[in-house]
Amino acid sequence: ALAAEPPAHDISVRIDPLNWLLLGRLGIELEMTAWKFISIELIPVFVTSTEPLLLNYSRFDGTLTQHSRGIGPVSGASLGAGVWLFGEPFTGYVIRLNFTNYAYTYRAADGGGTFDRIEVTERRLALFFGSHSRFGPFTIAGGFGLGVELNQNERCGLARASSGDDDSAFRVTGRSDDCEGRQLIALSRNLTETADLNGPLHPVYFEARFSFGLVF
Repeated sequence: ALAAEPPAHDISVRIDPLNWLLLGRLGIELEMTAWKFISIELIPVFVTSTEPLLLNYSRFDGTLTQHSRGIGPVSGASLGAGVWLFGEPFTGYVIRLNFTNYAYTYRAADGGGTFDRIEVTERRLALFFGSHSRFGPFTIAGGFGLGVELNQNERCGLARASSGDDDSAFRVTGRSDDCEGRQLIALSRNLTETADLNGPLHPVYFEARFSFGLVF
C-alpha cells in the first residue's frame, strides 16, 4: 500500500500598508498552518519613518520622533496562534491570540537638539478577529482586535533638572506613579506642551490591520 501523503502546510507572507503609512511601522506577516484549522503567526515590525502621519498629526508639529530600540530597524515581533472558524487556514474568518513585544525610543527635539527622551517597551496580549480572502495564490486580509498592555509604565510631573552650569543644558525628569495612566513627554523646552504616549483607553488598546500578500 502507498504511504499516505503528509498534510500540506500552507505558508502566507503578507505586508500591512495601513500601519506602514499611518504609523511608520511595517509589519511583515509570516503565517503557517500548524495543524488542520490552527495556524501560527510571526510578525516582525520595521520602523520605516521617524515622523509618521499619526505621530506628528496636529499639535505634535514635527517635534516628536520615534526610533527602533531593537536590532537595527526591527523594533520587535508579535507571536500568535489562530483558529480558523471554517476549518481551512487563510480562507474565511480567524480568531487569534497574539503576544506582542516592541521597543521604541521617542525623542523630542528642536533647533537646539534633543531636550526629552523616553524609552518604551510595548508588551501586549491581544485577541484578534480577522477575515481572509484568497484569489489563487493571492490573499487579502483584514481585521481588528483588543489588547491589554502588560508593561504599564507611567510618567508625569515633568520638571527641568540642570545638567551643568549652562542653563540650556538640562534634562527632563518626572515621577512614575499617580499619573492616571499617562506617559508624558515634553514637546517644548519650557514644558508648556506635552504629549501622552499612552492611548486614551490605556491599558486597553485597539488594533486594526489591512494586509495583502501570497499563500503558497
